[in-house]
Amino acid sequence: MMNIEKVYKLQDEFLETLSSLGRDRFLFSGETLLSRGYLSHRDTDEIEIFVPENTDLDTLLEEIKKAFRGKYILNEISVKREYTFPKNVDCISFSIRELTDIKGANKIYVNICPDIFWEDLEKFRLENGLFISDIEEILFKLLIRFINNPIDILTIFDIASIDNELHLIDFVSSFEEKMLKKGFPVSKNIIIEKLKEAKEYIQENMLEAEKILKKYGITYKPEILIRWIDAKIQELS
Repeated sequence: MMNIEKVYKLQDEFLETLSSLGRDRFLFSGETLLSRGYLSHRDTDEIEIFVPENTDLDTLLEEIKKAFRGKYILNEISVKREYTFPKNVDCISFSIRELTDIKGANKIYVNICPDIFWEDLEKFRLENGLFISDIEEILFKLLIRFINNPIDILTIFDIASIDNELHLIDFVSSFEEKMLKKGFPVSKNIIIEKLKEAKEYIQENMLEAEKILKKYGITYKPEILIRWIDAKIQELS
Protein backbone atom coordinates (compact mmCIF):
# COMPACT_ATOMS: atom_id res chain seq x y z
CA MET A 1 0.00 0.00 0.00
CA MET A 2 1.35 3.42 -0.94
CA ASN A 3 2.20 6.00 1.69
CA ILE A 4 0.41 9.05 0.30
CA GLU A 5 2.59 11.51 2.25
CA LYS A 6 5.71 10.02 0.64
CA VAL A 7 4.03 10.03 -2.75
CA TYR A 8 3.14 13.70 -2.43
CA LYS A 9 6.67 14.52 -1.28
CA LEU A 10 8.03 12.78 -4.38
CA GLN A 11 5.57 14.68 -6.57
CA ASP A 12 6.78 17.98 -5.09
CA GLU A 13 10.43 17.03 -5.60
CA PHE A 14 9.74 15.96 -9.18
CA LEU A 15 8.03 19.26 -10.03
CA GLU A 16 10.82 21.26 -8.44
CA THR A 17 13.48 19.38 -10.40
CA LEU A 18 11.47 19.69 -13.59
CA SER A 19 11.25 23.45 -13.13
CA SER A 20 15.07 23.60 -13.09
CA LEU A 21 15.06 22.60 -16.77
CA GLY A 22 13.80 26.04 -17.73
CA ARG A 23 11.08 28.58 -17.06
CA ASP A 24 7.85 28.68 -19.03
CA ARG A 25 8.41 25.23 -20.59
CA PHE A 26 6.02 23.10 -18.57
CA LEU A 27 2.34 23.22 -17.60
CA PHE A 28 1.30 21.25 -14.51
CA SER A 29 -2.32 20.20 -14.91
CA GLY A 30 -4.63 17.21 -14.61
CA GLU A 31 -5.87 15.13 -11.73
CA THR A 32 -3.04 15.75 -9.26
CA LEU A 33 -3.35 19.52 -9.55
CA LEU A 34 -7.13 19.13 -9.32
CA SER A 35 -6.85 17.13 -6.11
CA ARG A 36 -3.95 18.87 -4.39
CA GLY A 37 -4.67 22.38 -5.60
CA TYR A 38 -8.44 22.60 -5.73
CA LEU A 39 -10.76 19.84 -4.50
CA SER A 40 -8.83 17.46 -2.19
CA HIS A 41 -11.27 14.86 -3.45
CA ARG A 42 -8.98 11.84 -3.69
CA ASP A 43 -5.43 10.51 -3.49
CA THR A 44 -3.33 10.50 -6.64
CA ASP A 45 0.02 9.04 -7.66
CA GLU A 46 0.25 10.64 -11.10
CA ILE A 47 1.71 13.82 -12.53
CA GLU A 48 0.41 15.24 -15.80
CA ILE A 49 2.62 17.76 -17.57
CA PHE A 50 1.99 19.55 -20.85
CA VAL A 51 4.58 21.16 -23.12
CA PRO A 52 4.38 23.25 -26.33
CA GLU A 53 3.20 21.26 -29.33
CA ASN A 54 6.52 21.50 -31.20
CA THR A 55 8.57 20.04 -28.31
CA ASP A 56 11.06 17.34 -29.34
CA LEU A 57 10.10 14.50 -26.98
CA ASP A 58 13.30 12.49 -27.45
CA THR A 59 15.45 15.49 -26.53
CA LEU A 60 13.22 16.32 -23.58
CA LEU A 61 13.39 12.74 -22.31
CA GLU A 62 17.20 12.86 -22.33
CA GLU A 63 17.09 16.15 -20.39
CA ILE A 64 14.84 14.56 -17.80
CA LYS A 65 17.02 11.46 -17.45
CA LYS A 66 20.08 13.66 -16.91
CA ALA A 67 18.35 15.89 -14.35
CA PHE A 68 17.14 12.95 -12.27
CA ARG A 69 20.22 10.72 -12.58
CA GLY A 70 21.59 9.80 -9.18
CA LYS A 71 18.53 11.17 -7.40
CA TYR A 72 15.69 8.91 -8.49
CA ILE A 73 15.09 5.80 -10.57
CA LEU A 74 13.08 6.12 -13.77
CA ASN A 75 11.35 2.98 -15.05
CA GLU A 76 8.71 1.95 -17.58
CA ILE A 77 9.90 4.67 -19.94
CA SER A 78 8.07 4.97 -23.25
CA VAL A 79 7.04 7.42 -25.93
CA LYS A 80 3.63 6.27 -27.10
CA ARG A 81 0.35 7.40 -28.66
CA GLU A 82 -1.73 8.80 -25.81
CA TYR A 83 -4.44 10.69 -27.69
CA THR A 84 -6.21 10.23 -31.00
CA PHE A 85 -8.82 12.92 -30.36
CA PRO A 86 -8.86 15.66 -31.51
CA LYS A 87 -5.62 14.61 -33.27
CA ASN A 88 -2.87 12.06 -32.78
CA VAL A 89 -0.51 13.01 -29.93
CA ASP A 90 2.45 10.99 -28.65
CA CYS A 91 3.46 11.43 -25.00
CA ILE A 92 6.35 10.51 -22.71
CA SER A 93 5.35 8.13 -19.92
CA PHE A 94 7.46 6.79 -17.06
CA SER A 95 7.40 5.92 -13.39
CA ILE A 96 9.80 7.40 -10.88
CA ARG A 97 10.81 6.32 -7.38
CA GLU A 98 13.39 7.18 -4.76
CA LEU A 99 16.65 5.21 -4.74
CA THR A 100 15.79 3.79 -1.32
CA ASP A 101 12.30 2.64 -2.37
CA ILE A 102 13.46 -0.79 -3.54
CA LYS A 103 9.98 -2.24 -4.08
CA GLY A 104 8.58 0.91 -5.68
CA ALA A 105 5.75 1.08 -3.16
CA ASN A 106 5.56 4.86 -3.38
CA LYS A 107 6.41 5.54 -7.01
CA ILE A 108 4.62 8.09 -9.12
CA TYR A 109 3.55 7.90 -12.74
CA VAL A 110 4.37 10.77 -15.09
CA ASN A 111 2.82 11.71 -18.42
CA ILE A 112 4.30 14.54 -20.48
CA CYS A 113 2.29 15.48 -23.56
CA PRO A 114 2.60 18.14 -26.26
CA ASP A 115 -0.39 20.48 -26.05
CA ILE A 116 -2.05 21.54 -29.29
CA PHE A 117 -3.84 24.27 -27.33
CA TRP A 118 -0.67 25.69 -25.74
CA GLU A 119 -0.97 29.15 -27.27
CA ASP A 120 -4.59 29.49 -26.12
CA LEU A 121 -4.12 28.20 -22.57
CA GLU A 122 -5.34 30.05 -19.53
CA LYS A 123 -2.27 29.39 -17.42
CA PHE A 124 -0.65 30.90 -14.35
CA ARG A 125 3.07 31.05 -13.59
CA LEU A 126 4.48 29.91 -10.27
CA GLU A 127 7.62 31.45 -8.78
CA ASN A 128 9.71 28.48 -9.96
CA GLY A 129 8.66 29.06 -13.57
CA LEU A 130 6.12 26.26 -13.89
CA PHE A 131 2.72 27.07 -15.34
CA ILE A 132 -0.43 25.67 -13.71
CA SER A 133 -4.00 25.40 -15.00
CA ASP A 134 -7.12 26.88 -13.50
CA ILE A 135 -9.97 24.49 -12.76
CA GLU A 136 -11.76 25.22 -16.06
CA GLU A 137 -8.65 24.32 -18.04
CA ILE A 138 -8.31 21.12 -16.00
CA LEU A 139 -11.91 20.17 -16.86
CA PHE A 140 -11.23 20.90 -20.53
CA LYS A 141 -8.24 18.54 -20.51
CA LEU A 142 -10.11 15.90 -18.53
CA LEU A 143 -12.92 15.91 -21.12
CA ILE A 144 -10.38 15.33 -23.89
CA ARG A 145 -8.86 12.48 -21.87
CA PHE A 146 -12.34 11.05 -21.24
CA ILE A 147 -13.26 11.13 -24.92
CA ASN A 148 -10.03 9.27 -25.69
CA ASN A 149 -10.51 6.75 -22.86
CA PRO A 150 -14.07 6.66 -21.49
CA ILE A 151 -13.41 3.60 -19.30
CA ASP A 152 -10.87 5.34 -17.04
CA ILE A 153 -12.69 5.19 -13.70
CA LEU A 154 -10.58 7.91 -12.07
CA THR A 155 -11.13 10.37 -14.92
CA ILE A 156 -14.88 9.79 -14.65
CA PHE A 157 -14.73 10.42 -10.91
CA ASP A 158 -12.63 13.57 -11.41
CA ILE A 159 -15.14 15.02 -13.88
CA ALA A 160 -18.01 14.12 -11.56
CA SER A 161 -16.19 15.89 -8.71
CA ILE A 162 -15.66 19.06 -10.75
CA ASP A 163 -19.34 18.92 -11.71
CA ASN A 164 -20.11 20.12 -8.20
CA GLU A 165 -18.14 23.32 -8.95
CA LEU A 166 -18.52 23.74 -12.71
CA HIS A 167 -21.68 22.11 -13.99
CA LEU A 168 -20.85 19.96 -16.98
CA ILE A 169 -23.97 20.98 -18.88
CA ASP A 170 -22.91 24.65 -18.66
CA PHE A 171 -19.30 23.89 -19.62
CA VAL A 172 -19.99 21.83 -22.74
CA SER A 173 -20.78 24.82 -24.95
CA SER A 174 -17.46 26.51 -24.12
CA PHE A 175 -15.73 23.17 -24.75
CA GLU A 176 -17.32 23.03 -28.19
CA GLU A 177 -16.33 26.65 -28.92
CA LYS A 178 -12.72 26.12 -27.90
CA MET A 179 -12.44 22.99 -30.02
CA LEU A 180 -14.01 24.71 -33.03
CA LYS A 181 -11.60 27.65 -32.69
CA LYS A 182 -8.72 25.22 -33.29
CA GLY A 183 -10.51 23.62 -36.24
CA PHE A 184 -11.94 20.59 -34.44
CA PRO A 185 -15.75 20.73 -34.67
CA VAL A 186 -17.38 18.55 -32.01
CA SER A 187 -20.80 18.35 -30.43
CA LYS A 188 -22.14 17.26 -27.07
CA ASN A 189 -23.22 14.03 -28.73
CA ILE A 190 -19.69 12.65 -28.51
CA ILE A 191 -19.72 13.22 -24.73
CA ILE A 192 -23.11 11.52 -24.45
CA GLU A 193 -21.83 8.50 -26.37
CA LYS A 194 -18.71 8.28 -24.20
CA LEU A 195 -20.83 8.52 -21.05
CA LYS A 196 -22.87 5.56 -22.29
CA GLU A 197 -19.64 3.61 -22.89
CA ALA A 198 -18.44 4.48 -19.40
CA LYS A 199 -21.70 3.32 -17.83
CA GLU A 200 -21.61 0.02 -19.69
CA TYR A 201 -18.00 -0.59 -18.66
CA ILE A 202 -18.66 0.12 -14.98
CA GLN A 203 -21.73 -2.10 -14.96
CA GLU A 204 -19.69 -4.97 -16.39
CA ASN A 205 -16.72 -4.38 -14.05
CA MET A 206 -18.24 -3.36 -10.72
CA LEU A 207 -15.70 -5.12 -8.50
CA GLU A 208 -12.72 -3.75 -10.41
CA ALA A 209 -14.20 -0.24 -10.38
CA GLU A 210 -14.76 -0.41 -6.63
CA LYS A 211 -11.19 -1.65 -6.11
CA ILE A 212 -9.76 1.29 -8.07
CA LEU A 213 -11.88 3.83 -6.22
CA LYS A 214 -10.90 2.40 -2.85
CA LYS A 215 -7.18 2.39 -3.74
CA TYR A 216 -7.27 6.15 -4.18
CA GLY A 217 -9.16 6.93 -0.98
CA ILE A 218 -12.57 7.30 -2.64
CA THR A 219 -15.56 6.20 -0.58
CA TYR A 220 -17.99 6.39 -3.50
CA LYS A 221 -19.46 3.13 -4.72
CA PRO A 222 -19.55 2.49 -8.49
CA GLU A 223 -23.34 2.66 -8.31
CA ILE A 224 -23.07 6.36 -7.42
CA LEU A 225 -20.97 7.01 -10.51
CA ILE A 226 -23.56 5.21 -12.63
CA ARG A 227 -26.32 7.41 -11.21
CA TRP A 228 -24.23 10.50 -11.95
CA ILE A 229 -23.63 9.31 -15.51
CA ASP A 230 -27.37 8.72 -16.01
CA ALA A 231 -28.10 12.24 -14.77
CA LYS A 232 -25.53 13.79 -17.14
CA ILE A 233 -26.83 11.82 -20.14
CA GLN A 234 -30.33 13.09 -19.39
CA GLU A 235 -29.16 16.70 -18.95
CA LEU A 236 -27.14 16.70 -22.18
CA SER A 237 -29.74 14.90 -24.32
